[in-house]
Amino acid sequence: LEFPKTTWDMSRDEVMKAWNLTEEDLADFEREDVIYIKGYELFGEKTESINFQFYDFGDEGAYELVQVFVTYPSDADMDHVGGDAESIW
Repeated sequence: LEFPKTTWDMSRDEVMKAWNLTEEDLADFEREDVIYIKGYELFGEKTESINFQFYDFGDEGAYELVQVFVTYPSDADMDHVGGDAESIW
């Protein structure tokens, strides 16, 4: 699956740039393997959170995007996002 503005091998810095994020936008900016943001619109609905997960496959400090969790509030219109689950990806 393709996730907006990203590719699966992007670094944390590349995802930050693609989403036009600064450290102040992050709910938790202490970790190298996570970008956690709250309240961004995605697929036509405001999210509770978007959690980008990174993994260092070579154990060399070169983290790559491997997973994205999106959580929508219970009152979100899931018809806009193509399903009726509260979380996708």
